[in-house]
Amino acid sequence: MFKNSKPYLLATILIGMGLANLFRSLDAVHHTINLLGLTVLLYSLLFKKWVQFQK
Repeated sequence: MFKNSKPYLLATILIGMGLANLFRSLDAVHHTINLLGLTVLLYSLLFKKWVQFQK
């Protein structure tokens, strides 16, 4: 159970850290890095789930 939920826990923590950074300082570079990282993580998780559904 926890083996499958680790990536989602990591994604939740990263989103929380990204939101905290958003309210801490409105720096465009930090926004870009956070959004790119979260987007890559989300797509990798969705792609992994999509492959599991295909099987």
